[in-house]
Amino acid sequence: MPLRIRVSYSVILCIFASCLGMLHAQRPGNSNPFYEQLRTLLPGGDVIAVKNLELKRDAATFTFRSGNIAFYGEVNGKVTGAVFKGDGHIHVTPPNAEERHNLTILNHSEEFDEDFDEVVLRFTDGTAAELRKASAGPGTQDHAYASAAMEFHAFQRNKLQANVDLRLLEDVLSPTPGGFFFAAIHGHKNPHLFFTIDPHGIPDVAPEEVGLLNWNDWGPVYLTAFHPTSNGAKGSGNDAQNEAFRVDHEDLEVTIEKSGFLTGLSTVHIVALEDGVAVTPLDLYPTLRVSKVETDKANSSIMCRRRRKRTLILAWCLPSP
Repeated sequence: MPLRIRVSYSVILCIFASCLGMLHAQRPGNSNPFYEQLRTLLPGGDVIAVKNLELKRDAATFTFRSGNIAFYGEVNGKVTGAVFKGDGHIHVTPPNAEERHNLTILNHSEEFDEDFDEVVLRFTDGTAAELRKASAGPGTQDHAYASAAMEFHAFQRNKLQANVDLRLLEDVLSPTPGGFFFAAIHGHKNPHLFFTIDPHGIPDVAPEEVGLLNWNDWGPVYLTAFHPTSNGAKGSGNDAQNEAFRVDHEDLEVTIEKSGFLTGLSTVHIVALEDGVAVTPLDLYPTLRVSKVETDKANSSIMCRRRRKRTLILAWCLPSP
């Protein structure tokens, strides 16, 4: 398939920070209204009952035996999540011998099975429509759905050190359909399981796009990670780059004072590899703080910052081409 290049942007990044990370940003981040909505939205107003519902996502099968599903509200016309409470089961079979062997080492079985009583789903694919189609009727509203969503939000921020809302924003602002799917599973044996499908690659195990992670007292452990089993999936069967954009080149101007205070100006040329790219996350060292972002077009804005291990993820919203 030929490479699709639709739009390119030259982005000016002004970074001001000390080596001790004590300088705060000179302008507020997180100002995009859709991003703010994603961060504060809670489920509970739209609830359906489900019974013996199977939801297949690549090598995983979710079986919702009985319970209720509460949906998040729309953001930019798109439903991005739901919370299930009830009785369910997840089954995962890695598609290749290497991953099945690795899973055996960690799980003592080539396949993974777990019963659960709660799942927080975040997605930009067709999950919402598929769940509603299988509805067994209206469900019971309960504040427990919002509580589960808030608990997950705190866990992903403080423990996973991830930002699912930022990843959702990429697809929410895109005119093309998204393929992101994320499930935070409260299992009976493993209370913190996370199943992810991300066509752009899962950050910790990229370029793999499908992964099952277990969080325990020692931290996160990927039980398995692999390319999608569907032949037509992007990146399937190879280790090709699967990001939505690439950085063509970058020019850095850095000044370090005797006190250790560092000032930097970075000029980055970004080329979109997909239609509708509107959010571009970049990695920065965690002590750096961004004070300003400008592009060759008006109305760009800093989206957020997130810490993940030793990197800081910066994202900003690009103007329409």
